[in-house]
Amino acid sequence: MGNNFFSIKNTPLWLQFIYFILISAGCFILFTALAGIVVIISGKNALTPSIILISQSITVIGTFILPALWFCYARQERMTSFFKLSAHLNSNRLYLKWLWWLLLWVVSIPLLSYIIRWNADISLPASFSAVENWMRTMEQAAQNITNILLSQKTFAGITLNLIVIALLPAISEELFFRGVILRLLSEWFKKKHIAIWVSAIIFSALHFQFFGFVPRVLLGAILGYAFIYSGSLIVPILLHFVNNVSAVLFYSSSNPILNSEVETPVPVLWTAVSAFATIAVIIAIIKSDKHNSSNSL
Repeated sequence: MGNNFFSIKNTPLWLQFIYFILISAGCFILFTALAGIVVIISGKNALTPSIILISQSITVIGTFILPALWFCYARQERMTSFFKLSAHLNSNRLYLKWLWWLLLWVVSIPLLSYIIRWNADISLPASFSAVENWMRTMEQAAQNITNILLSQKTFAGITLNLIVIALLPAISEELFFRGVILRLLSEWFKKKHIAIWVSAIIFSALHFQFFGFVPRVLLGAILGYAFIYSGSLIVPILLHFVNNVSAVLFYSSSNPILNSEVETPVPVLWTAVSAFATIAVIIAIIKSDKHNSSNSL
């Protein structure tokens, strides 16, 4: 690619990281404001599903996709190679890797569900009660918005939810967190495990949900390892999409059993079996890819 005015190709990695964070923060402020204008203009229709979907789409695209694309352009690299979108795209090996990671996601569901409930039940010391109340109020407000979207039971409504809540975040967040942040931290630290966990912490922190922080860190780590060991961003995008789709379909289901038992604790036995199965699948994935050079960015 030719030279461009915004090139950071030869800039130190730590400075590239700062540039990316600053650009991302600017985009977040700009596009959040733009989404807010849409809400204000809509007036009494501000809390309708269509307006919420539009405002969320604006925020997600502006906050995650545009900064990631800018960074790729500033690094003077081709998008498919930088984000590893074409790596082994048509090979059976990629499909096999995808199935391994899908199996990991499936067997880890009871374990993650247990951790989700544990994290949600955490209470801060009494001296921080005001902070805890503020955080729970913020999370409840976000949940109320989500409930409005997931209350749609029509085919068109569920389809739009799948696009905006499942597909768009899967693509945008993987481009941002795994495609840029994990890639950059891996180049900077030269330690893939440290890069994966730091990027997972950033991934969870930027969702601003304290009472879901730990399980989202674990999800971020799974997606990070999927990226590293598959050598393709396609694998974590698909995993992220499946995770989001399952949540949308679960909460959109008209089945009263599915909707009434969300808070049911996961049995300890199932949690233990899930933990052992998760470890076993992780070991199998690492061994199967040990001879493959694609596990380094």
